[in-house]
Amino acid sequence: MSDLPKSAAGEESFAWLQQRLDEFEASSAFMASRAWQGRHPAGRSEKNIRGNALVDMIAIAENFSVLRLRGIDDTLTEDQVSNWVKRKAEWKSRGVDFDSDLGGVWPAMSGFIEARNAVQHGLGEITDMQLGKKRRIDVLRGLGACGVLVDGGELRLFDSDVRHCAELCATFILELDNRAP
Repeated sequence: MSDLPKSAAGEESFAWLQQRLDEFEASSAFMASRAWQGRHPAGRSEKNIRGNALVDMIAIAENFSVLRLRGIDDTLTEDQVSNWVKRKAEWKSRGVDFDSDLGGVWPAMSGFIEARNAVQHGLGEITDMQLGKKRRIDVLRGLGACGVLVDGGELRLFDSDVRHCAELCATFILELDNRAP
């Protein structure tokens, strides 16, 4: 990352992303070096380590988008920033259009958000809500844009997906921070 964020919230989010990526790399190296000996090996599987890292990274980007937005307008209610559709609309009303202003990062970012939702709400499988008539095409398009492999409705996450997510979240934070009024 050659560019740096301009706000304290951006700097803090960058640090959190780097810390989370470092933790992921350490966990991944540990899993590769020896078998897990705990009572609940499923909880320490490579799949869960990758999924948990991805969930955390998207949470960092989401948290940043809300904090930075509230730094611009501290009158925003929880409802006004309660989901990505509403956040995008609030940012757009302040002159930042995710679809056109964020250096082309949004399609893949939205894909990682859908991957996060599948991990968090579907235990790694695309949920019925994601596959509903209104969202199916957008969800699958987003997952394709971020490069996450879907096999029979189940996400196949690789270490490279987690690293790509971290890079994308960093770019999203940087672009949003630098375009914020």
